[in-house]
Amino acid sequence: MALQTLSEAYEYDFTKYYSKCTENLKQSKEAVNYLSNRGIRLETAINYGVGFDNFSDPANAPGGVGELRHPRARIILPTCKSHYVARAIDGIKEFAKVNPKGARADIFNLKSLQNGNGVVFVVEGFFDALSLIEIGHDAIALNSTSNALRLSERLRSDGTKRGIVICLDNDKAGREATGTLSEALTDLNIDFFCSDICGGFKDPNEALVADRKKFRLAVEDVTRRSVAEFSRLRHPDSTTDYINTIMSDEIEELKKYRHLKTGFSNIDAIIGNLYPDLYIIGAISSLGKTTFCVQMADQIASMGNDVLFFSLEQSRLEIISKCISRRTAQSDVSTAVTSLSVRRGYLPYQVLKVAQELAQDVQERLSVIEGDFENNVNFIRDYVHRYIAKNNTRPVVFVDYLQILQPSDEKKQTTKEAVDEIVKTLKQISKKEKITVFAVSSLNRSNYLSPVDFESFKESGLIEYTAGVVWGLQLQVMNSDLFSAKEKTVAKRKAVKTEKKRNPRLIELVCLKNRYGEANFSVYFEYYPQFDLFEVSDGMFYDSNGELTDTKLPDDSEDFFSLPV
Repeated sequence: MALQTLSEAYEYDFTKYYSKCTENLKQSKEAVNYLSNRGIRLETAINYGVGFDNFSDPANAPGGVGELRHPRARIILPTCKSHYVARAIDGIKEFAKVNPKGARADIFNLKSLQNGNGVVFVVEGFFDALSLIEIGHDAIALNSTSNALRLSERLRSDGTKRGIVICLDNDKAGREATGTLSEALTDLNIDFFCSDICGGFKDPNEALVADRKKFRLAVEDVTRRSVAEFSRLRHPDSTTDYINTIMSDEIEELKKYRHLKTGFSNIDAIIGNLYPDLYIIGAISSLGKTTFCVQMADQIASMGNDVLFFSLEQSRLEIISKCISRRTAQSDVSTAVTSLSVRRGYLPYQVLKVAQELAQDVQERLSVIEGDFENNVNFIRDYVHRYIAKNNTRPVVFVDYLQILQPSDEKKQTTKEAVDEIVKTLKQISKKEKITVFAVSSLNRSNYLSPVDFESFKESGLIEYTAGVVWGLQLQVMNSDLFSAKEKTVAKRKAVKTEKKRNPRLIELVCLKNRYGEANFSVYFEYYPQFDLFEVSDGMFYDSNGELTDTKLPDDSEDFFSLPV
């Protein structure tokens, strides 16, 4: 009986017809040959309900009157009980698609969304889906690009644990359907991957027919990449994904730091090299913390590394004149010129010579950025980011000093809250840009008469936990038993005053924290403040009254005093 209305067409059940067509297919050589020419085996076709209607009995032909006007033998591809896709096998293009009139095409093989593991391919045509199934992969056929939204609705109601690979035709309708489906899958938080598996052919079936092996290899490659991508999306921080995709790159990045040294032989002998992290250097006033960092910056730049020195308190003239003065002393202490004399315009031959040598050694690599008390940490972050983008290099950054720098947030904060935020942001800069950042910090006044430790660092609890490395500069006299006593304040002040007058001053660098090797070590320097110079030296021993004995500390100097922890 012919159907007359659209509503009747939707309700029509072709189940018995499909069964009859499947039996016809098994017995039709011409139908089997047609499928074989499209790369589909009889076994695959039967497993998915494909049949053949040779139209030998027009009275049994289903569908509307429109179909009966064009009777012909055709392959029957069921999409649902009320609709099928029909393909004529006589090679004549006119009326090649003779589907049931009025019924709506459904999505083929929807059950694969709920069955199995791994990925499922979404293609346009029934034969495209069979082509993927033929080589061992699950596939869904929309049978109409308008069904993209319908598929998303089914996924919204039923969901799926499988990853979806979208491979629609590369035409306007296919691209629009890909966009619709991609947007819906994103909204549903369903993993998907868009890929071209056709290798230049119109659709998957053409690719299968042209070169079955090549098509299979292409699909397997897409499957492997999709599975890896889906695994990354579902477990974005998994150890396996890290080892397979990121770890080797990060190791290679760290290899670049093997030659990044401080230029101080005693420090470099212990730590090996610098790392991309936040380094904090703290000291009380007049111990030369700025001078120490300026000398290190000069040495790092002279070894071929870019350096950005943010001087928030001192001018560029003060910083550069420190470099020149130090170099005059290193060249010949008898003719050395102080940085103050340089700034006052005393420029004899040795100063001009050293200035040219400094310019030649550091070239464009050492930049001194003169700031003020209004600069906030965002100024440093933005400057560093632009510098890296323009120069394609990762500079070592010095910030002098922490307590002057303003936080990025303008809301009212306590001093501790502000410093904590700055420390956190500097850490983020070092991590994001993969650079070494040195920040100078003042110390609490209450610790001026005691050895440097974490309690000494001014107004910040985050330094201990956030910085990768923490160094403190102190007078070597702090190792004396005098400074272990709870009383004797007058004697302590006298000893500190005496040591500050000493020329050179005997300075100890104490490592309080080091994530990258030996921690709790000490190295020693002679500090010549008039020439802004730190020279590596041996540690000296002080008696219980804080007086220098002119005895050098032995190699196992930790037996003589306890280092701060």
